[in-house]
Amino acid sequence: MNEREEAIRLAVCVEPRTRRARGDNLYSKGGSKKPVGGVLWILEDNPETRNGLAATLADLADDVRPVESAEEFLDSFDDQRPACLVVDERLPGMSGTELLSMLQVQGRELPSVLVTGFATTQLAVRAMRNGAITVLDKPPSDSSLRQAVVEALHTDSQRLASETIRSSAQAKIDRLSPSERQVLEMVLEGMPNKQIAGKLGVCVRTVEARRSRIYQSTDVGSVAELVRLSIAAGLVDVC
Repeated sequence: MNEREEAIRLAVCVEPRTRRARGDNLYSKGGSKKPVGGVLWILEDNPETRNGLAATLADLADDVRPVESAEEFLDSFDDQRPACLVVDERLPGMSGTELLSMLQVQGRELPSVLVTGFATTQLAVRAMRNGAITVLDKPPSDSSLRQAVVEALHTDSQRLASETIRSSAQAKIDRLSPSERQVLEMVLEGMPNKQIAGKLGVCVRTVEARRSRIYQSTDVGSVAELVRLSIAAGLVDVC
């Protein structure tokens, strides 16, 4: 096992524990998931149904926003907070699946729950390809709807957390000069300093100095930490 392989092993070995710990935090002692806050959008054109859903799900999010059309939703939606969309398929104007498709095309991720009285396999496949975590028959049971909403809110919360980690890691990588970035790429390939020096046509001391600056600029103290940072920034594929 070379230096890079060992560093990747050390970098990713904490991930299962992290995921388990994160998963443990999602559940109460009774086994049901805890609310995570965020925004719950309820898109339903029938006022009575819309208000009933809002009352049923009010305790699951910090902010419950009932809206009656896809257009009203699109005018207000902000993907910078954890969110979930409960959406009826049959709406005036744009349908639920058409809305999900538009969000997908725009690159706006939003875990959604599609509710329909006319479920088909084709509809379910199309909805789930466009971000729905499930499709529920209308009217859904309170328990199945609440479970789906909490799952969606947790999914989006984790997405935003991952994006924050990636953005922070990338910002540290961006501090490096072009020459330091060259050395980083070769370090990530597992090359020792002498080989890097030969590749770049510089002396070993120059490589050592650049590696030292890389550590300082990215706030890491070891190769394992440097690899972990590079994984977070998307520079290293661990698959």
